[in-house]
Amino acid sequence: ALAQRLGVQPGDTIIARVEQPGALSRDAPLSGETDSVVPLRLDVGKVVTGAEFGNYSLKAEQTLPNNLFVPISELAKTLDKAGRANLLLVKGEVESASLTEAVDAAWTADDTDLVLQEREGEWELVSRRVLLDWQAEDIVRQAVPNVHGVFTYLINGLKGNEREAPYSMVAALSPGDGPLPADMAKDAVMINQWLADDLGLASGDELAMTYNVFAPGRKLEERSATFTVSGVIPMDDPAMHARWTPDFPGVSEADNCRDWEPGIPVDLDKIRDQDETYWDDHKGTPKAFITLERGQELWKNRFGQLTSMRFPSGFDGGAFQETLDEELTPGDFGVHLIDLDLSREQAVTHSLDFGMYLSALSYFIIIAAIILTILLFALGLDQRESQIGTLRALGFKPRQVRVAYFLEGGVIALLGSLLGVLGGLGYTAIMIAALSSVWQGAIGGLEIDFQPRLMSGVAGAYGMFFMALLAMVFATRRISKRTPVQLLTGSAEASEAQAGKDKTLLQRKAFWGLLVASILAAGSLLAGRGQTNAMIQTVTFFSAGMFILVAGLTGASLALSASRRWLGGRHDMASLGVRNSARKRGRSLSVIVIMASGVFMVCATNAFRQEAVDGDADRASGTGGFRLVGKSSHPIYEDLNAPEVRELYGLEDEELDFSVVPFRVRDGEEASCLNLNRAQRPRLMAVDPELLAQREAFTFQAKKGWEGEDSPWGLLSQTLADGAVPAVMDYNSATYAMGVQLGDEIAYADDNGKLLRLRLVGVLQNSLLQGSVIMSEAHYLEAFGLSGGYRYFLIDSSAQGVEALSGSMTRMLSDRGMSLTTAADRLNAFNHVQNTYLQMFTTLGGLGVLLGTMGLAVVTFRNILERRRELALMQAVGFARVRLSWLVVSEHWFLHALAVLLGAVAALLAVYPALTASGQEVPLAAMGGILLAIFAGGLVFCWWAARTVFKQPLLDSLRHE
Repeated sequence: ALAQRLGVQPGDTIIARVEQPGALSRDAPLSGETDSVVPLRLDVGKVVTGAEFGNYSLKAEQTLPNNLFVPISELAKTLDKAGRANLLLVKGEVESASLTEAVDAAWTADDTDLVLQEREGEWELVSRRVLLDWQAEDIVRQAVPNVHGVFTYLINGLKGNEREAPYSMVAALSPGDGPLPADMAKDAVMINQWLADDLGLASGDELAMTYNVFAPGRKLEERSATFTVSGVIPMDDPAMHARWTPDFPGVSEADNCRDWEPGIPVDLDKIRDQDETYWDDHKGTPKAFITLERGQELWKNRFGQLTSMRFPSGFDGGAFQETLDEELTPGDFGVHLIDLDLSREQAVTHSLDFGMYLSALSYFIIIAAIILTILLFALGLDQRESQIGTLRALGFKPRQVRVAYFLEGGVIALLGSLLGVLGGLGYTAIMIAALSSVWQGAIGGLEIDFQPRLMSGVAGAYGMFFMALLAMVFATRRISKRTPVQLLTGSAEASEAQAGKDKTLLQRKAFWGLLVASILAAGSLLAGRGQTNAMIQTVTFFSAGMFILVAGLTGASLALSASRRWLGGRHDMASLGVRNSARKRGRSLSVIVIMASGVFMVCATNAFRQEAVDGDADRASGTGGFRLVGKSSHPIYEDLNAPEVRELYGLEDEELDFSVVPFRVRDGEEASCLNLNRAQRPRLMAVDPELLAQREAFTFQAKKGWEGEDSPWGLLSQTLADGAVPAVMDYNSATYAMGVQLGDEIAYADDNGKLLRLRLVGVLQNSLLQGSVIMSEAHYLEAFGLSGGYRYFLIDSSAQGVEALSGSMTRMLSDRGMSLTTAADRLNAFNHVQNTYLQMFTTLGGLGVLLGTMGLAVVTFRNILERRRELALMQAVGFARVRLSWLVVSEHWFLHALAVLLGAVAALLAVYPALTASGQEVPLAAMGGILLAIFAGGLVFCWWAARTVFKQPLLDSLRHE
């Protein structure tokens, strides 16, 4: 996949940029420079296919990964990480418990970058990551309660007597440790003789200390604290050594002060000759000592509060090394085992089942097909009434005649069912072919294999054959109720009294049917209102749709009955046609239900269609009003809104007027419509909620009672009483990709192996933030403090400056792997996938409309055949063919109009709860066009059918009167 995207082949050369891992997070103070991307020049030796492991991925998603395979020894050598790995793959049948036990047993302090060492007779614990992990500190203190902590920090300046010594190390110790007396006051400071001489200080004088603390985005905030000098330490004191200071990246290895690269701005002009001399003679020996309590108040951060731990005299370091290795476990440091087989199984079995939706929509087609079968079979019987009457007159019993025609129809039904299986296979093959070509964007390049199952085809054929038989049983019942004379003469009119009773009974049944169906439909709509659970939405949608169609059908029955009374005094052709449609009410209702089912499916699926977005600057829209979306392969640690950072990256041009909302990203699986699998470890993103609240970006729907005071984004900054952390997702991602709703929780493991419970407190409505779980940056840093930098960016810009800004940022941040796309294109990519799925469902609706058209054709021809003598008589007394055609058209056009109206209303009402939950608006223009096309098509067909029949010599039917 990567070779295709880059257009390379064996023998070509590519350049990959890899970030050099630091001793600690680049977000940490004194972590060194952030510009640490190492270029790798590689020759392509081979392009491996998917069958050769080339597309291997640990993520439960179908998007083909950009894999680049290099020898681990070469990569480790380049990154100076020989003998290290950040992923172990275990092959073979291994029990999870046994594997966990084995990894725990093999885990040592060295694996967590902890080093227990003895220097000049003293044991100490230090970390290659400079600061000791909070978790490691707790474990050591529990094992050795009287251990002493040390926290050494690089200070911007020490001031006293109007003099200043710049950039000095200061160590914070426990009272009684090192040079500090046991009764050391919290605001006291011990200084060495060099600093006392440099600043002219003595006991009792004040010493001011300025230092930097880091905020997110490597923002520096300079603070100061004042201390009272309690004593001066001679330079030959045994405590005056550089072992108090850890190896700060970019500082400790420097030969002189002017070569420092600590990752913070250093004013080299402040460095004096005596400072250089001190560094040459004493390196990182602290110039001042304060209490550990006071030092941790000033300098502690999320990465730790100690730079080393010193053990008391007589400490057995060798024995403690074994204890330490035993107590430290991988889980305490965010290392976990992942059962790939279980993850893969859950990703597939819990994924969104499109087959469920296709099957549910198919039931409407199945019902329509059954009704159409009844109409077709009844039409065949109507055309052979004289034959049936002759058989009855010759002595054949009604049951015998029914069986004969039933067997005849059964053979046709069997052949039709078998052909239906072939048609289903062909339909599936066409859908898969479309997903592999014109609809490929909906599946992200996934290769789909078509593997039909015999039992599935047999079950489908048997089911349809059985339902066809039931339809024929229903259609042939009428034969036994008619006499041979009625069959031979074509007359089946009941007595006026019996007709009146039947009409009253039908009207009573229709009324109660309308009432009950309306109540059930209303209940389904209320049950689905506000629901974000996909299963409940699906059930309420189909139940509401079915009951609304039933209610509409019974209402149409009452309307047909009323039409004869309302239009009884009118004699124009249109009114006469509408009254004629009520003569065969069952037949007319059959046409309505078939056509309404097809219209329902087409309208229901297209109601969710998303229109393309074109640079929408509306803050409440799916783009949030942003113009660009940026993603970087490597983190950007600085705040791109800061002028000095823009100058650093060459983005200070005034014409590049922009602002950025950065997101921290914890890699995971895509939890959006771009991933057909159920994400097991969804991607996690963190943002400062205030930046989005100020812009009132996106449409945010929170659970009732959970709204923020000023902005719903304020919810993310809250702390929930039970320890859960607030989070939000896009509605589509939560409902369909993850199957969660408001109030549900998603679990993660933090950097210390503890359970992090993210509770969904809100959903975004059709936003470009689909696919991720979003939390506040503050909560994120508490749980994942070791990770640093930003990798996802929402960018404000003027419409005119988008192109220039995109080009500049892509060019200047190329080492960080920055790629930019317009916010509209990003949102449209999601909309395109959703619309593609809707196109798949719409094909079923198209089949339903086709069945409805066929039903309309059957009824049209059947009605004309039954009334050919009546129409011939009207022609004989002077009615023109055009007027007779209009009579037939008006009759069936009325049925068609009722069906289209019923299907559209049922669809809009059924999807209303889901639309309101997701915040979508009904695309009235698109749906109006679809309905107009269906309506016009039916009208044209009715006219064509009428003209076709009237071309036959109707007057011949009067010669036998």
